[in-house]
Amino acid sequence: MIKHASDGVILNDSLGNIIEWNRAMEKMTGLMREEVIGKTASDITFRLWPREKKSAELEEENKNTWKQAVQNGYPDPDQMMEREIENLQGARRIIQSNGFVIETKQEKYSGVIIRDITENKRAEKELQESESRYRELIELAADGVLLGSHEGIIIGANSYMLNITGRTLANLIGLHVSALFDPQEIKTNPSDSNCCKKGKLSLLSVIFCARMAHLVKSKCIQK
Repeated sequence: MIKHASDGVILNDSLGNIIEWNRAMEKMTGLMREEVIGKTASDITFRLWPREKKSAELEEENKNTWKQAVQNGYPDPDQMMEREIENLQGARRIIQSNGFVIETKQEKYSGVIIRDITENKRAEKELQESESRYRELIELAADGVLLGSHEGIIIGANSYMLNITGRTLANLIGLHVSALFDPQEIKTNPSDSNCCKKGKLSLLSVIFCARMAHLVKSKCIQK
């Protein structure tokens, strides 16, 4: 089961020597099982530290960390740790790990389950960058722009829209988009204001309503 697990698994004996290093660890690190079996976990894992973080002081700290884990177990086995490693090919990977202890009548074993979360972190970063660019585009738009839910509830607005309405962002968030228009204007031009009145708005229709507010800003309900 350990051999074919999708996550990396390191298992050490009571002396801190590696007795199991599964295929996922081989793939993640470039270190083959036969290269590491019988070696101390502290020495092998330190080989995977990024080169700029390697020093005699940190190597000693790593040895002490593994020693404490072997002798006393892990302070918080449920705690997930994240760190960057550099495999034998020089590629950087971000891993998430948590330790465990197995006690038998004969011996106590310590181990670590390691998951490669590099692609998740990359996707998360790309999403954050995309959202940042999106917010910047909205903020720089020549029109007043609202962001809203499909029900027409306002969840955001750019600075130009705040100027148009004379409201703060805190005042706008939570309102229905139709609250920005004079009821008489909605009654007079039902076709133009239909999306604002009925709700169930798409993002594009919310932006359309925001542009409509720009066109009738003299009739907007002010704060």
